[in-house]
Amino acid sequence: EQCKIDLVLKQGQENNLNFIKENQWRKEVFSLEKLITKEIKLKLEVASLEKYWESRIIPRGLRIMLQSSTDKDDPEFNTVWDRILNNCSYELMSHIICKRKRMLAAIDRDIDNLKETLTPYLELPECVSLMEKIEKKLEKTFEEVISVKKKKYERDEQDFKENRVRDYKNKERTKKSTSREFYRKSQVNGNSPKRFQYTGNTSNRNAPPIMRTPKESRWTTV
Repeated sequence: EQCKIDLVLKQGQENNLNFIKENQWRKEVFSLEKLITKEIKLKLEVASLEKYWESRIIPRGLRIMLQSSTDKDDPEFNTVWDRILNNCSYELMSHIICKRKRMLAAIDRDIDNLKETLTPYLELPECVSLMEKIEKKLEKTFEEVISVKKKKYERDEQDFKENRVRDYKNKERTKKSTSREFYRKSQVNGNSPKRFQYTGNTSNRNAPPIMRTPKESRWTTV
């Protein structure tokens, strides 16, 4: 009788261990997903800022909106003033890039360690299926982030072309006012403004697979 009890207990312990092991590899896969998602965003941020730096364009979020209270009507003075502020923004960009690269180095090490841990489970059908689903999510994340950054870059580039580095808000107010007026007139005339939808191909073949994360940035669309 005691032998039967011991056998049942042993089987229960083995089942518990198998359950723990199964949940452990699943947990590791989801941890890998989080790390690679973070890595994608950081790599695209670095690539984006480096593109800004090379083009000598400053993102709106890093522009220093500071005006002289005494010499604002002196064009020569303001030209030098703006150059100094722009140099400060470039220094901030450089500082952020260095910080993000240090973060990426640490994340790369964590990703390599997780991949090594998952190696014994890579042939399990459940593991393969889960990774394929996660890879699709990562591809979608890659496409979404790169699309947003491309639009922001084009917007910021236009600010510099139009010499509206620090007064772009005035332009936006004008655009909003014009849009409201157009909408109001459309309603009065019984015509609703048409909505446009992008129907092109948004797939990106360079999105990194979950087990083959690129060491170098592949953001080359801007």
